[in-house]
Amino acid sequence: MRFGRRGKLIPRFIDPFENLRRVRELSYEIALPLALSSVHNVFHIFIFRQYFPDESHMLQWELVQLDKTLRFKLEPVAILDRQVRQLRSKKISLVKVQ
Repeated sequence: MRFGRRGKLIPRFIDPFENLRRVRELSYEIALPLALSSVHNVFHIFIFRQYFPDESHMLQWELVQLDKTLRFKLEPVAILDRQVRQLRSKKISLVKVQ
């Protein structure tokens, strides 16, 4: 599942959640934890993917802190590259952050 803007899922693959019931032919209601209680819990079947367990690419949902608009703040780890671009009358710094 994914969380995106305006209340849908985007930290790309959080955890497998239990399907509570089939709402319609192509939509399911899932059991979300209390931390995600403000997210609508009915999803279209096309956003679900088969789950292959691999700890290296899975985020723990307890570590994701969401604000009231269901967005999370990323903290920079390291600066990988820096460039300064010259536009007509000003300079713009471009920074690649990990």
